[in-house]
Amino acid sequence: MDRVPVRELRPGMVVKEDVTCPRTHMVLVKAGVTLNEAVISSLEKRSILSVAINDRYTLMLNPIDSLKQKLLQMSEERLALYAPNDRGANLSDQVYDVAACVRPMMHQVLNNEDLLSLLMELRVLDNDSFYNHIINSGVLSMLVGGLMNLSDEEVYCIGMGAFLHDVGLREMPFLITGKELSSYEKAQFAEHSRYGYYILREMGMPSSVADMVLNHHERWDGSGYPSGKKKDEIPLSSRIVAVVEEYDTLVNMNGKLPREALGILMEGKNKCFDGKVVDVFCKHIAVYPLGSLVALSTGETGVVINVRKNSGVTPIVKVYFNRVNRPMKQPKIVDLAEEKEVHIKKIL
Repeated sequence: MDRVPVRELRPGMVVKEDVTCPRTHMVLVKAGVTLNEAVISSLEKRSILSVAINDRYTLMLNPIDSLKQKLLQMSEERLALYAPNDRGANLSDQVYDVAACVRPMMHQVLNNEDLLSLLMELRVLDNDSFYNHIINSGVLSMLVGGLMNLSDEEVYCIGMGAFLHDVGLREMPFLITGKELSSYEKAQFAEHSRYGYYILREMGMPSSVADMVLNHHERWDGSGYPSGKKKDEIPLSSRIVAVVEEYDTLVNMNGKLPREALGILMEGKNKCFDGKVVDVFCKHIAVYPLGSLVALSTGETGVVINVRKNSGVTPIVKVYFNRVNRPMKQPKIVDLAEEKEVHIKKIL
């Protein structure tokens, strides 16, 4: 800690101890306040001689503030990946328009103090795959909600619930190690949605958000948990998260190719998942984003150059490297909708 003459104070310095008026002993500036020009000028006028500040070379940052900055950055990156800020890079104009509306709502969601405090608890579990799953699920669920023409309030609540859909696992972190679960552990895992519900209700979260978390593992045919609800008994918000988090789990946690994951979603259409939600996801979300560097099943490597001509898993790829990783003298265009035997093997 330093005591700094008032004339040497600079905006951005953080007050270490309360500053009091020498005459009235009234607190003028509380400890922890970050100084700005107006506060410094006021102290000069009141003839304050010096102020105790934190080490001027030490960053004073609340961990929640740090988390929020990182969350916003990561969420913006994911939104730009699935719905690029370029109309032609999206599967449809609708995706571009919806993303523009979702972006400010996403910022609003990630400014909620209760949500941030819960996400901080999940972040310190030190499982990057799990945490990335949370962010992917939140961003994609809001995007799908917007694509289904839900109201701003509904999309906001979907965002809250999707970012917190696995909050119940804070009570059982030993279940997210990535290892195969025993029968007993699977039974415990099945309780995480119920745990999440009670956590959110105790915090005073809206019932619609808590209900969404409670029901996100229910399935269209009644085979889910915790209550075996089916079809329209399951909130639409939960049905959206069910599709989104299943896709992200398959691709980013279980190592499935996007085309394999979409195939699983289509197989589960109107069985495990709401068919309308599956259709919206498969029609509008570019699982191989424009500009992606991809490896083809032929061993060749190229770049996705068009996602509009063919939807889903069959974009147009411009091949730059042959199957022995040598630059091609003349790059070639491969239309995956026409080349039935060729598919994208991996996003590099």
